[in-house]
Amino acid sequence: MRSIHDMHNAALSLLYSWGLAHTFTSVGKVFAGRYRPNYLDMLEDLSISGDSDKEWNGRMSFPSGHATIMFAGCTWMALYMAGKLKCFTNKGGEAWKSALCVGPLMAAWLGAITRTRDYHHDFSDILAGSIIGACGAFVSYFCYFRSVFDKKCHLPKRASRRTEEGRQLACLLEGHCTPFVQTKDLPTTGAGPVTFG
Repeated sequence: MRSIHDMHNAALSLLYSWGLAHTFTSVGKVFAGRYRPNYLDMLEDLSISGDSDKEWNGRMSFPSGHATIMFAGCTWMALYMAGKLKCFTNKGGEAWKSALCVGPLMAAWLGAITRTRDYHHDFSDILAGSIIGACGAFVSYFCYFRSVFDKKCHLPKRASRRTEEGRQLACLLEGHCTPFVQTKDLPTTGAGPVTFG
């Protein structure tokens, strides 16, 4: 990370990715109310334990929350790494950089598949969760960072340009200028500068 501004944007963007994806998934789970593949087993456990939360949880299969969170984080990480390593700029990337960026996506995919192996979700559940998570990552990443195809893709978007302080901060963070101190103009007369004391 180049600066505090970069770290700040990265933290906000990642949290936004998780929050956005989780919100869509939570609403989808309640609205769809799809039964989990192991719902009957959960009912047997319910008759033994009397835990009513299990019955409610048994109707929260679509979309997969685990797949959503994994893809929201790992897709964001893949985009962040692609930007920092400049994988898709006009100069072209190197194969090892691209392979490194695909690593988080492979981890998310394998993690999502474990939800079907554990018999907690169908494939359509994890597919929907994966798409929601990836979309959340794309939206949040491009809110705070430049396109991965931009020649300055390794830099976050600029600080606010609405004020003079914002322009100075952006200039300093990007390394285009040196810090300076603004001095107030001393009062002058027609005969020359005013002397005090």
